[in-house]
Amino acid sequence: MKKTIVYAVIISVVSVAAGAVLGVAVEHRNAMERRQRLLGELRERSGDKVKRVQHHQKQLIDNLAAKLNLTDDQKEKVKAVLQSSSEEIATARKEIIAKIEAVRDSTNERIQETLNSEQKAKFRKIMDELKERGGRGKWFRGPPAGLEPPD
Repeated sequence: MKKTIVYAVIISVVSVAAGAVLGVAVEHRNAMERRQRLLGELRERSGDKVKRVQHHQKQLIDNLAAKLNLTDDQKEKVKAVLQSSSEEIATARKEIIAKIEAVRDSTNERIQETLNSEQKAKFRKIMDELKERGGRGKWFRGPPAGLEPPD
């Protein structure tokens, strides 16, 4: 009788443990599938952006060709100019973003120089909340909770 109860308890414990292990394995597999799906969607979106730019450039070339009677040689030259300017714009955009971030960082540092230690801690918390919301320190989306401007 006691052996039967001991065996039943052992079987129950093993069953629960096996179920837990199986559950973790299934959840891990599901998480990996979700991750792969999201990565695939991100790749598609970036590919879509390239396709949109190429489509826009083709439409522009076709429109100019029709209105200006461009030769095939002129179309190729216009296409090369558009491609080159697209690359220049991308480079300029990266440089501008870097400059903006440098000015924003400098501004935050100068603000913190005027604050006492308690205010600095609150300020850092505010900036962290803004970053979590994707604002990179931007206030135009509204201040974080608890820091609404006075009426």
